[in-house]
Amino acid sequence: MSPSICRVLFLMPQRIRASRVMQLINEQELPELEEIAIEILPAVAVFGSYKDEQGKIKRYLASVDYYGANGTNESPESLLPFFDEDDSELPGTNRSTLFNGITAVAVGAGLEDEEDVAMIRLFFQTMSKKETEIEAIRPNENFSTMKEELNAFKHLSEDEKEVATRLQTLGPGKMAKFTIELAVRLVEKRLQEFLDRQKLLEWPEPESPDTVVEAEEQPTEHFVDPHKFRFSCRKCRRILFGEDDMEDPPHSQAKHNFSFRKLGHGGVDTSLCGSFFLKEGISWMGDMSEIEGRVACPRCDGKLGAWHWSGAQCSCGSWVVPAIHIPKSKVDEMNPFQSNLPEGTVISPFARLRASQSSNT
Repeated sequence: MSPSICRVLFLMPQRIRASRVMQLINEQELPELEEIAIEILPAVAVFGSYKDEQGKIKRYLASVDYYGANGTNESPESLLPFFDEDDSELPGTNRSTLFNGITAVAVGAGLEDEEDVAMIRLFFQTMSKKETEIEAIRPNENFSTMKEELNAFKHLSEDEKEVATRLQTLGPGKMAKFTIELAVRLVEKRLQEFLDRQKLLEWPEPESPDTVVEAEEQPTEHFVDPHKFRFSCRKCRRILFGEDDMEDPPHSQAKHNFSFRKLGHGGVDTSLCGSFFLKEGISWMGDMSEIEGRVACPRCDGKLGAWHWSGAQCSCGSWVVPAIHIPKSKVDEMNPFQSNLPEGTVISPFARLRASQSSNT
């Protein structure tokens, strides 16, 4: 596929100056950005004048003459073939229409007067259905006007003119640089605008309230305090819950006989609770809207326990409501992280309880 063309026309007040600038441009290799080729057109702005009813001289733009690709033709050609080649689509709706027609005009020295630029702008607005950017060259910092700068260039020696032209700081070299830089900036600007429009077209539809609610209800990672007792899956070692997730206060051991097998002779409890009971569901447990269900490890999917909103009996004989219970045989207990605790550190009461139980045994 042939590249799109960004066509930039530069205007000079004289044909010989236009051809000199075009010669310098042709000596350079014009960049091709994102498969966008740059084409430069040299042209001459011809102004006329007349006296109005008050005798004041009025200046007007008589024509914009194109003297061929190099600006060296003896007679001018029409610019009409360069305007709005494709009207089938709005500009910018796809890459092929980004640069149709003459995209920009670089106004050279001798034409930078505000009134001249205004007339040039009106001319191209009349000739083109699409936007044409108009930009006039500006003097260097050590000159107040382009007329002053041009006059300084004229008084340079031939060697100094050659150096200034080669460095593109004054004269035709500066105009050549200005025209190419305008074209490059324009390509980058139009491409960025096109990409921004494409992103807007591809932007997803706004989420419905139901979708937003669903997003808010997504489970988050459950935090387990490492300075307290933690419990991990015995099979894959994934940390599941911690001391803060336990039922609070813990249920009391049964003083009535729910199951004779769980009590010793004479009705005296001879065993500790065989499961951990949690105070509420944890995010990794998923949907718990049913009356009862299975609790599985979120990593290895191994069965851990169950939940019963109507309650369940603990191995000690107590009936716990609601019951989210995980057998102690399914998890490993992890001690709190207590490395060189500073004076005044508060130790978990659960840890103190475990310590006292260990000392009694």
